[in-house]
Amino acid sequence: MDNQSVPFNLRAQLLTGAAAVALIGFALSPREARAADVICAPDASGSAIANATETCSGTGDKINFAAVPAATSSTVTLNAVNIAGAIGNGVAIDPGATSQTAIVTGGGAINALGGDGIRLLTATGAGTLSIGTSTNRVGTAVSGGSAGVMANGIRVEGLGDVSVFGGNAAITSNATGAGSWGLRARSLPVGSTPGGAVVVDILGAVTGPGAIQATTTGTDVTDTVTVIAAGAVTGTAGAGIQARSVNGNSAVMASGAVVGSIGTGSNGIDVATTGSGSVAVTTLGGGTVSANGGAVGVIVSSGVGGFAANLGANVTSTASNAIKTTNTGATGTNTITIGTATVRGLGASAATSVIDMTSASGGLTTLTTAAGTAIFSNAASPAAQNGDLAIKATGGRVVFNNNGLLRGSMDFSGISAAANNVTINNNSPLAWHTTGTSTFSAGNDVFNNSGVLATNGATTLAFGGGSDVLNNNAGASFFTAETAGASNTTLTGLETFNNAGTITLVNGETNDVFNAASAAYVSSGRANISIDATLGGVGTQNSCAAPTMADCVVLGASSGTGTTVTVNDTNSGPAVLNPNGIVVIHTASGAASDFTLAGANVVATPHGPAIEKGFIEYQLAFDAANSNFLLVSSPGVAAVELGSVMAGMQTFGI
Repeated sequence: MDNQSVPFNLRAQLLTGAAAVALIGFALSPREARAADVICAPDASGSAIANATETCSGTGDKINFAAVPAATSSTVTLNAVNIAGAIGNGVAIDPGATSQTAIVTGGGAINALGGDGIRLLTATGAGTLSIGTSTNRVGTAVSGGSAGVMANGIRVEGLGDVSVFGGNAAITSNATGAGSWGLRARSLPVGSTPGGAVVVDILGAVTGPGAIQATTTGTDVTDTVTVIAAGAVTGTAGAGIQARSVNGNSAVMASGAVVGSIGTGSNGIDVATTGSGSVAVTTLGGGTVSANGGAVGVIVSSGVGGFAANLGANVTSTASNAIKTTNTGATGTNTITIGTATVRGLGASAATSVIDMTSASGGLTTLTTAAGTAIFSNAASPAAQNGDLAIKATGGRVVFNNNGLLRGSMDFSGISAAANNVTINNNSPLAWHTTGTSTFSAGNDVFNNSGVLATNGATTLAFGGGSDVLNNNAGASFFTAETAGASNTTLTGLETFNNAGTITLVNGETNDVFNAASAAYVSSGRANISIDATLGGVGTQNSCAAPTMADCVVLGASSGTGTTVTVNDTNSGPAVLNPNGIVVIHTASGAASDFTLAGANVVATPHGPAIEKGFIEYQLAFDAANSNFLLVSSPGVAAVELGSVMAGMQTFGI
């Protein structure tokens, strides 16, 4: 039965919602039983947009301006629109070749079950597409999709400029299909066609399989991507924030919690440019960035333009890198600056170091940490963290300015060209704590220690090729026996060791070795070596091979203004004569004046500085033939005086 065959008065009842009437052969489907489209004027939903302004309000199934492309540029205002469960898209606009702005205001809610919550989609023209504006943000909660489909909370795609400005209203995709995002904004010109900039500026929460995707394929320098996220951003099966550009710059700023889900590619923040554009990533203190499974916390990739990552939020990856950066397209300058934040990654292998940096040979990556920074692996204990891989770099030069806490080893073996090198400026009193092997580059490496460098267990700093220098500066401490048990710290491939600070092996045990035999040792200022020794123990220690009576230090050729040696006596019992001495320092060559006994337990005697213990005194003697410095005991002044007294008493027959 068609509408024309229904009597006039019965049609009137159907159209006006009068009492239900049973019609033979006329059945209303569930879809027809639902409300109609939201009311829009002057052009009705389902028709083409032909006016510069459109206003939609009320409750209904959908707003459909996608059946026919818009005929003119327009601003579509959605005022207190309620779409409770659209089977397809909640709000759909086909801009054609025009520009369209959708203003979503006045409360309400938009929920699409089988499609996008709001969709502006065109493959023609280069019109500007925007959902919300910087002064009139989306104030309505928007959700799209359901299980088994590909759909987005908000999707806006064109060939020109694209933007989304969200207020404090949630944007959500409930879909499970691949390619679904909470918010998807893309400018997608083909080839060298003029493209557009993409801006996503959101105050509220965004959630979806992937949370936010912002992409431009335009190749002009003005084709930039900007993402600003103030609220929580959660990818439940993909990335938290993903941004892509070519020759235009990509910039991401996040101040809330950003979450990437499990699996490769499901990164927390993932930003890349492939041409001349630069990358800028900023996270603010109080926020967090996390990734699970094989995903990376913050991953940055750039070409000619380089990158700048300023990270104030905690960054965590449960099974991969916390931070991974790549710039192989040019010899540019790249910076990573970490504020008062904790950075944690798996750290179990070269592929999963906590921080991984790759640049082109000749390029430069500078990593700077603040006093409140902490970098270490996900291992449960500090001892295990010290042995994991904290930092790895490949390709070009690296400058690492450490002002915070660092636990773990470093691997720069991938910097294999002699023209590149590594400079480490360790300024932190919180220390770099490490065990195992840290490998430097093939170039001329420089390690400036102005804070605390703490090694433990079996530790090797392998400097490799080039002419390498370690400067232990005034006020600095090189603590080579941080933990209990025998520690053996070895420096290999080091050419010059300048010491104006302290090298300390003091931990209450006499079994630690510091070996820098490859390096010429040059002392200056208040250079000091502090060791544990058993003053009064019985036995011999002729070398540093396996010390038992005192910690031992091995150095190359010694020169400079001299080094004081401080001895911590671990023996609470009496002293004994040990004229053979205890070797505590071995040099490739040196002079007796290179090392001098000093410290609170040292007194001046007629024989020089000595540690007096009862009637025995210990001095530091130089064995020139073997270039060894030994602690040698002999009768002290008190013993000599007592002997004189006894002799006198015998003379007088007492």
